Amino acid sequence: MSSTIALPSVIRLHPQDGVVIARIPLTPGTEVAPGISVGERRIPPGHKVAIRPHAKGEPIRRYGQIIGFATDAIEPGAWVHTHNCEMGDFARDYAWGQDAKPTDYVDVPASFMGIRRADGRDDALPPTDPVRERRPDRSQDRRHAQPDGLAAFPGLHGCL
Repeated sequence: MSSTIALPSVIRLHPQDGVVIARIPLTPGTEVAPGISVGERRIPPGHKVAIRPHAKGEPIRRYGQIIGFATDAIEPGAWVHTHNCEMGDFARDYAWGQDAKPTDYVDVPASFMGIRRADGRDDALPPTDPVRERRPDRSQDRRHAQPDGLAAFPGLHGCL
């Protein structure tokens, strides 16, 4: 059994926004907010749809910021683009970081990645080499027996 999650057809980026962004092509009649449907024009993905009325000259907000001004009255459900939105002059506040909040860090419990010796001392190295413990002494293995001429060199372990 497979389950699918229906993604919304629009994205609202900020609670103050008067527009939403189309994720998919929106046809007339598609609901974009409770009680608000796309008007007469098809809206391409990535474009804006008004979700509240905008009077002529009123700022249009996206990301909670002014992105332009309505050139005509814009009704909810209307496509918002260059035909009804233009740039304008307004006072800008370049204060940045004013909404920043300190990060709440989680206290990580102290840990020790070593060993505690019998006498109470801490040591970062294990008492034995774990790789050596997993590797048996090859001098007793017949597959790695020394050729007769190399018996005097026990460290070679069958290497020629």
